Amino acid sequence: MKKKKLNDLSKIGIVGGLYVALSLLLAPVSFGALQLRISETFNHLAILNKRYIWGVTLGCAIANIFSPLGVIDVVIGSLSTLMMLAISYFLSKRIEDIKKRMIINTLICSTIGMLPIALELVFIFQMPFLITWGGLFVSEIISMTFGGIVIYHINKRIDLTE
Repeated sequence: MKKKKLNDLSKIGIVGGLYVALSLLLAPVSFGALQLRISETFNHLAILNKRYIWGVTLGCAIANIFSPLGVIDVVIGSLSTLMMLAISYFLSKRIEDIKKRMIINTLICSTIGMLPIALELVFIFQMPFLITWGGLFVSEIISMTFGGIVIYHINKRIDLTE
């Protein structure tokens, strides 16, 4: 039992660390109203095993420390990530087809997940809501589609549900 918990914690830490590293490596495009956060690739892990909800959320919280929006992005961004990944997990956990699960996850992350981020940007920078949300929606669709392809092929070689 302790070995399984240590294994889970290790995987959560690795995913969180990879999320942070990728976000900061690509920082010029990872933050703002038009962000292409490639680290959102890891969102797809959450539909494969619920432990990754925590890894991605932790990674998002740490990465957002470096956001130009500061503490508010740590709180809002992290809670948004936690919420959308939990919803995706519960809505897709009974669906066998991984591609369908990834489509559900992509749609939830792009629509529901980007609403609080758009509102945050509107509040802080007085940006127009629909344009801000639309830009975040498109960039999240791109990141999640790219991520879905990558995670799908990795999962074919390595069982990421374990």
